Amino acid sequence: MAEGAPPEVQRLRVITGERGVVRVFAAPTGAPGWAKTDAADWPLPAALGVETLGADDVQVFEVTDLAQMRLGEFLAQGYDIASDQIDHAALDAVEGTIAVVRSTAFAETPVTLDLAPGVTCVGAYAEPGAQIASGPMGDFASARPRKAAPAAPPPEDDRPVDDGARVVATFHPSREAYIRSHLWLGAAAMGIATAVLYWMGNPDYWVGAVAGVLAIAVRGVYLASEELGRRFELTETSVRTVSDAGGIERSVALGDIEMVRRLGSAVQVVTKSGDKYLMKYIGAPADVQQRIAAAAGVTL
Repeated sequence: MAEGAPPEVQRLRVITGERGVVRVFAAPTGAPGWAKTDAADWPLPAALGVETLGADDVQVFEVTDLAQMRLGEFLAQGYDIASDQIDHAALDAVEGTIAVVRSTAFAETPVTLDLAPGVTCVGAYAEPGAQIASGPMGDFASARPRKAAPAAPPPEDDRPVDDGARVVATFHPSREAYIRSHLWLGAAAMGIATAVLYWMGNPDYWVGAVAGVLAIAVRGVYLASEELGRRFELTETSVRTVSDAGGIERSVALGDIEMVRRLGSAVQVVTKSGDKYLMKYIGAPADVQQRIAAAAGVTL
């Protein structure tokens, strides 16, 4: 970037081997040609300051196309971004054309993004199980991304310690709940993609429905082994997530729990310090909610 560049120009870095990061870029409404991913002169790469982008890992739409859905909700449902990464108030203020770009859209890394004037990066978010080399992803008003997980498992000393307490109950993710959740995501993706193509005047707008459901299906298959390879344990002293591959991933002491609530097929535990712990794809979330609330001594 040349010296004396105007302050609205952003320069970002995609680090070597990065995987699992979702970046959200915004431009004024009707950014020329951003949605024409199959065009030979697709202008989005140039707007981000790169030579090429993988169109399969890019999604473009107008904020107004989301109708009643908020941008933060779209990221949470469409990309499974954890709620503690999203500042809904800041994202609600974003207007215009949006490009959601996953790490895999960049064919070669590292690469520097020199954003064109008027183009801003409003957030960078870590997808579940993000495996990227350590390094900064940036700091934005709408997102405070979690630090990227290292490719290798962390040392045992950095993991939650098993205090030896007796396991009272074990809750396993439900494959049926996982599939049902992705069916809802697929339906939403079909509607959004079709609406975008229809709004653009594309006579083959029905292709959006096919592309939307295929994208969610691929995502579901890719993450299934990881999401269903966990179990949630209620012990005499805590509730914790245990991975079949890596042992205890997270543990919350029962005495620290202030609230237990349902979020669809998930159960969310909120601590007294405001931290949130999510147990996803539970087959009987109401029963799990009651068991944990009773053990923690909190009311529903």
